[in-house]
Amino acid sequence: MFIKKGRRSLVFLFAGLMFISLGFTGTVLAADKIEVTFWIHSNPAFVSIAKNDASLFEKMEPNVKIAIETFPYQQLIDKITPAFIAGT
Repeated sequence: MFIKKGRRSLVFLFAGLMFISLGFTGTVLAADKIEVTFWIHSNPAFVSIAKNDASLFEKMEPNVKIAIETFPYQQLIDKITPAFIAGT
């Protein structure tokens, strides 16, 4: 049950990231290709779920490509904190 709940959360997270990225890029036409980079902790369970959910999302939204980048925990925190501050 935990994995199903986690997967559902990741799908909503991916959808939210997609809409946020659209807001920062301006108007996007339906034919435009969109690439979203998703940073995640390098825990194998997290990575496996994220890759599976990204694949499912890309099948539902063929114009969206999700690139998953993994980092050790502290490196992820060091990278994501300034990105949030900068609004990127």
